[in-house]
Amino acid sequence: MIGLEGQEDHNLNQQGVLKVKRLFSYAVLFASVLSLSTLAQTVSAQAPSAGAANIAVIDIQTVFKNYAHYKTEMDGIGAQYKNLEQAMVAANGKMKGMVEELRTYKAGSLEFKNLEKQVAEMQSKEKVNLGLQKKDLLESEAKVLYTYYNVVKEEVQNFSLQHNISLVLRYSNTAIDPNVPQSVMQGVNAPVVFQNRIDITFEILQKLNDPSRPAPSPGIARDETPISR
Repeated sequence: MIGLEGQEDHNLNQQGVLKVKRLFSYAVLFASVLSLSTLAQTVSAQAPSAGAANIAVIDIQTVFKNYAHYKTEMDGIGAQYKNLEQAMVAANGKMKGMVEELRTYKAGSLEFKNLEKQVAEMQSKEKVNLGLQKKDLLESEAKVLYTYYNVVKEEVQNFSLQHNISLVLRYSNTAIDPNVPQSVMQGVNAPVVFQNRIDITFEILQKLNDPSRPAPSPGIARDETPISR
C-alpha cells in the first residue's frame, strides 16, 4: 500500500510525463506547420499565379525614327513637300509682282482691268493646284505610315508569339518637357505610367533593319486577321 507521500510522488511523476508528452506533441505540430508553410512559399515562388501574363513594352516613336526603309520613304515625301513650298513661294512672288504692276495703272482703265483679271485667275488656279498637290502628299504620307505600321505590328506579333509574350504595351522613353505643352499632354496621356518589364524596342528594330529584308510596297493593305494559336 502506497502512503500519502508516495502517492503524491507518483501523481507528480505522471503529471511530469504528461507535460513532457504535451510539449513534445506541440513541438512536432509546430515543426509540421513550419515545414508546410515553407513548402507552400517555395511552391508559390516557383509556380506562376493564375492569370499571370508575360508583358513587354515598345517605344513605337523610337522604332519609326530609326527604321531605315520608313525613313527613306518619308524623306522622299519630305523632299516633295519642300518642292511644293518652293512652288508656293514662286507663285506668291509672281503674284506680288503683278500686284505691284497693277498699281502703275489707273483704276478702271483697260490695262488695269485685264491685269486685275489675270491676278484673280492666277490666284484661284494656284490655290486649287497647290491644294491638290498638298492633299496628294498627305495621302501618300498616310499610306506609307499605314503600311509600315502594319509591318512593325506584324513583327511585334511574330516576336511575341516566339517568346511567349501575351501583351505588348506602347510607351515612350522620352522624358516629358514641361516647357512644351504637346510633350506634357503626350506624357500625361501615355498608357504606361511605370514599367519594369521587357522592352523589345531594339529587338524589333534589329529585325526591321535587317539588310536582307526588302522594303514593303506602300499602300498595300495587310491581313488584319489575328494569328490563331
